[in-house]
Amino acid sequence: MGDDSPVDRLEGANDGSSWRDGLDRLVRARGRMASEVGLIVVDHGSRLDETNRFIHTVCGAVRRSGPFAIIEPAHMDLASPSVDDAFRSCVSAGARLVIASPFFLLPGRHWSEDIPSLLDAAAARHPGVEWLVAPPLGTHPLLAEILLRRIAELE
Repeated sequence: MGDDSPVDRLEGANDGSSWRDGLDRLVRARGRMASEVGLIVVDHGSRLDETNRFIHTVCGAVRRSGPFAIIEPAHMDLASPSVDDAFRSCVSAGARLVIASPFFLLPGRHWSEDIPSLLDAAAARHPGVEWLVAPPLGTHPLLAEILLRRIAELE
């Protein structure tokens, strides 16, 4: 793949710096304080309630790790809360920068078009609030470790 490929960028994500360093750089570069950054973890959404509840579990795990004071779950479709609901909650809690982290493995239309479109619409109702979309989980080196651990769990 070429240098502009999202997959190539994701493969370079493990450059030795900590994710805390990366977040600090991002927040400073945007002229924000950490308390002004909201995170939306967004999945597709499902007709199954138990599947939709999983994103809340993910948000809880991220919250316990401590980097974000403002964290909201969202579903693109089929369930609540919506991206618009989550964006509004982030802003109400003090966010001036909202980061959407897609809970998807691979880059695709949801990542490149749909989520940005939903964020654009939500941000239009909140002038001065900036938003970013993180890359999907993709080909990060830790995914190989997770895959192997899951296989080892088989009986």
